[in-house]
Amino acid sequence: MSNSLGEIGYVLVNWDPHGAFDELLTETLIVDGLADVANQVVRVFDPLAVNLAIEHGTETLRKLFGLVALASFSSKNHFLSEWAWNLREVILRPFAQQVDQKERDPSERLLLMHLDLTLALAGSLSVVKQPNGIGPMPSLVEIEHFARLCYRYFDPGWKFFHTFKWLEIYLRRHRGASIDAKVLQEAITLVEEQGQAFSLQKQ
Repeated sequence: MSNSLGEIGYVLVNWDPHGAFDELLTETLIVDGLADVANQVVRVFDPLAVNLAIEHGTETLRKLFGLVALASFSSKNHFLSEWAWNLREVILRPFAQQVDQKERDPSERLLLMHLDLTLALAGSLSVVKQPNGIGPMPSLVEIEHFARLCYRYFDPGWKFFHTFKWLEIYLRRHRGASIDAKVLQEAITLVEEQGQAFSLQKQ
């Protein structure tokens, strides 16, 4: 189930339906999909494993981001809250302790960072009230927050998850703010790399 739903999330990043589709994303679909991918995360990201399977971890993260994207496009986004918190406590906290104690292979850090960012993104998305899948116009501070999370996936994540394209579609279709992905990426790059104030005006 989570394979199919995760891919639908990516489809909806690249395809604009002509009509509303929130009613098609039922509570059962979202909840069961999140539960299914959570079970896979628990299996693949095992703190007791000597080494993580990089390929399986990457596949799992792609599916995870797709499910988060799908939920962000619906009125069921609030289900992301407890789901993300549980995964953070069960999976990320033990890994963080091992990383601090230098018990993990450095090659795993990118996987763990992307998992951390995706759960943080899910938590942030979960607090937006979105009846019928449509939320309020976002503030500049909120846009900066989402853009900063997308930026910190860095180049591998930008290409693999299409983070800024997702953010463009989410803001336009579900929050009423039309901002091109390139504009979002350039604006937050100036913040992160040059310390400038976040602005969507041409520099």
